[in-house]
Amino acid sequence: MRFEMPPATDRTEGGAAAAGAGRPPMTAVFRCDADPAIGAGHVFRCLSLATRLAALGWCCTFAVGAQTQATVPALARAGFAVVPLPPDEDAELRALTATPADLLVLDHYGRDARFESACRSAFGRILVIEDAPRPHDCDLLLDATPGRTPADYAGLVPAQAGLLCGPAFAALRPDFLARRPVALARRPGRIDRVLVSIGGSDAGGASALAAEAVRRALPDAHLDIVAGGAAPGLPGIRRAVAAVGGTLHVDTDAMADLMAAADLAIGAPGSSSWERCTLGLPALLFTVAANQRANAAALAAAGAADNLGPPAAWSVERLAARIAVLAGDPHRLRAMGRAAAALTDGNGALRIAMALAGRATAANGAVTLRPAMAEDADTILDWQREPDARRFARNAAVPTEAEHAAWMAGRLAAADRVTAIVELAGQPAGLLRLDPHGQGLEVSILIAVAAQGRGVGRAALALARRLAPGRDLWAEVLPGNDRSRALFRAAGYRHADGNWLVAEVPR
Repeated sequence: MRFEMPPATDRTEGGAAAAGAGRPPMTAVFRCDADPAIGAGHVFRCLSLATRLAALGWCCTFAVGAQTQATVPALARAGFAVVPLPPDEDAELRALTATPADLLVLDHYGRDARFESACRSAFGRILVIEDAPRPHDCDLLLDATPGRTPADYAGLVPAQAGLLCGPAFAALRPDFLARRPVALARRPGRIDRVLVSIGGSDAGGASALAAEAVRRALPDAHLDIVAGGAAPGLPGIRRAVAAVGGTLHVDTDAMADLMAAADLAIGAPGSSSWERCTLGLPALLFTVAANQRANAAALAAAGAADNLGPPAAWSVERLAARIAVLAGDPHRLRAMGRAAAALTDGNGALRIAMALAGRATAANGAVTLRPAMAEDADTILDWQREPDARRFARNAAVPTEAEHAAWMAGRLAAADRVTAIVELAGQPAGLLRLDPHGQGLEVSILIAVAAQGRGVGRAALALARRLAPGRDLWAEVLPGNDRSRALFRAAGYRHADGNWLVAEVPR
């Protein structure tokens, strides 16, 4: 994972920095498209990011071409406003810039730096989601390709642009994060269930090829085949399912469940790769588009998948033999699952939201947020053991190692909560948590003793406000905790009721 933070600007570091004294909820417009030729990956990764931002109080709108809504029915079901765009690029630009917004998220191979520059007058910031280095005029750029580094975009983006590189930043829906612990724990090293999901276009009839090969190699395995309702190859997929058996899922919303239950996937190396990796699912990959080759090679190099190349190079017999060999190697199956799970943890959308929150200033350096990870468990427990760390906690007892491990596992799988490490100059300095509280979020903060007295706590609360710009923030401060009460009041919180203080979003 590589992350280069953009320098401080008035927009990223001012604005809503003071809780309760800031601005109305932030607005984001997502410009992405889908059709049977390019698939639906652009829309689904934008939906994943929009879902996370909306949970934090952002107001999100999708601006798409006419064919996109027909190709991705899930877009209409997601509950976001959808604005249809005209097919002419100049007319599209006029429509897109007619209503200013704080953020434009652009995930579109057909749009470039010229288009982005023309959007500058209407959008406070521009986030580009990309798969291969090319010039862009943006403030943040996300490229989830394994092995991608900021150096790959040197000279291609403005010098001050933030670069989010690697699959740790892949935006996934929260149900993948929630199912990760159970999915990783159940990987058996055998293949009882196979998931075939080649992509929205099913180029070259790869789904039918894979389904027949699975049935020949593993006649007793349960077979799930996923297809898009607008895929030109859907009639052929239906015939293949009728011939070999299995369950066909068209335009399904249950991909996380299907991947968690599967022992092997046959798919394409597009954005669904990171869904499989989050759940530790070994995969055989068909490359059905030129832009997928880098992902396929990187996933194979990491040991997370086998790169089969184009489906036209495979016969049913040859693919069945390949599946049979893998099914007979439980050690390799488990190793592939571990390698896949190591590439991403499903928290990419939250990492992007934290990058949008930017940084705040404290003594001795910049303060930033990042999602807590399993490897932070010992450090967090050490902070809990520091003198007076739990004196004013609801439960003053220091947790045992077993209690802390169970708490940590629950936090990491909780898609409706934020568990963030507060970093000072790139080093862990504390813990910030956001939990559901009525119509808002409850804020809890713990700053390590070594980082106290430097303004880290106040900076972290400023970042919490920017991270969740449209949610009321609540804090319970127990009697006698005068230092904490002063911290929250300095950050703009006011007394609400009993021990509670609140930072409300302006209505």
